[in-house]
Amino acid sequence: MFFNSYFLKQLFFIFLIFTCASSQIKVWDAAHAHNDYENKRPLIDALENGFTSIEVDVHLKKGQLFISHNTPIRLDTSKTLASLYLSPLSHHINNNNGEIYKGYKGKFYLMLDIKTDATQTFKAIEKEMLRFPLILEKTQVFISGNRNYHQIIESKLSIGVDGRLSDLGQVCNSKYMPVVSANYKGLFKWNGKK
Repeated sequence: MFFNSYFLKQLFFIFLIFTCASSQIKVWDAAHAHNDYENKRPLIDALENGFTSIEVDVHLKKGQLFISHNTPIRLDTSKTLASLYLSPLSHHINNNNGEIYKGYKGKFYLMLDIKTDATQTFKAIEKEMLRFPLILEKTQVFISGNRNYHQIIESKLSIGVDGRLSDLGQVCNSKYMPVVSANYKGLFKWNGKK
C-alpha cells in the first residue's frame, strides 16, 4: 500500500513538473500595454500575459530617461527606461534563447512615447539603445509623441517612427513607420453607444 501511494505521489509530481515546464504563454498579436509602467510589475505583467506591444512614456530630465505619464516631480532612478524596460527585456531575451516568446515569429513592438523635447530626448534614447543591441535586433522599437521624423529616419539605429494618417502614401516604408496612430474621436463620431 505504501509503495503504491508513494509511487502515485511521485508520478503526480512528475506530471505537474512536465505540465508546467511545457506550458507556453498565449501570445496575443494585437495586445497593447498602454501606460504599462502603471502596472505593479511593468514589462513583466505584459510579458506574462502574452502582449506584443508595450508603450512607455519617456521624459528626459537631467540627462536621464525617466518613465512617467506626467512630468516626473521626483526623479526616481528606479523608474528609468533602462531599469524598468531595457535591462529586464534584454535579460528576458537572453534567458529565453534569444526569443521574447518561445516559437513566436510575429513582431514585438516597444513604443517610446517622447514627452519632452523631441531632438534631445531622441539623442538620449539612441545613446541608451546602443547599450542594448539585442533589443534592437529582436523588437521593433519606434518613437511616438514628440518626434523629429527626419532625425529618427536618419538614425543609424533601426528605430522607427509612429506615423500619422497624413503620412500614408508618402515615401516612408513599414521599416521606418511600423505603426500609424490616430485619435479615434478625431475620425469618428460614434461614442460606443447606439
